[in-house]
Amino acid sequence: MTDKQSISVSLSRLEGYCRELSYKGWDPYDGLNSRVFKTLPVINDFDVARLAWIQLFKRNPVNLRKLFLVPKGYNPKGIALMLNGYCNLSGYQKQSGELLIVDEGELSERIRFLADLLISLRSHTGSNIASWGYNFDWQARRLFLFPAGTPTVVVTSFCASALFSAYGITKNEEYLSLALSSADFVLNDLHRTPKKGLPLLLLTS
Repeated sequence: MTDKQSISVSLSRLEGYCRELSYKGWDPYDGLNSRVFKTLPVINDFDVARLAWIQLFKRNPVNLRKLFLVPKGYNPKGIALMLNGYCNLSGYQKQSGELLIVDEGELSERIRFLADLLISLRSHTGSNIASWGYNFDWQARRLFLFPAGTPTVVVTSFCASALFSAYGITKNEEYLSLALSSADFVLNDLHRTPKKGLPLLLLTS
């Protein structure tokens, strides 16, 4: 087996695994999604306890998520990365003429499915401004608790980039329009704390 064939086989197995899970999964920082933790208000009301709980799940060599009932879910950033991967694959196959996983017709269907899914996961679902956040609560040091879905510049940038790529493949104007609208979120809605003599600090980074 050549190196190129080996890469193709590995890529096909990985893609098949992701599709088998319906593109749902866990995140290193998703410990606060634990249904067990949510039933312990005495603990989860404290910032230090939330930080410790997140690190327990992130650093433990044993995956505790099944035991503590952390469900797999759609992470917008993960969906965006998968969508970008499909778009890159489509571009490579068209340029090289090689078939690595599936033909262009089926690949286009998967691109449209993930792009539409990504749109459904956006935080500003009732407006024309697109932004995205993580699908879990997360604690930033001891100062800030961000509820699931709180839009951030990091997740939004990945999602907008993926929609730009999807537009390049499908020419669907909705993908382009929503990707462009994310600039309005960054310019107008992103929380900032002014610091004297320093650039604005982006709180939801």
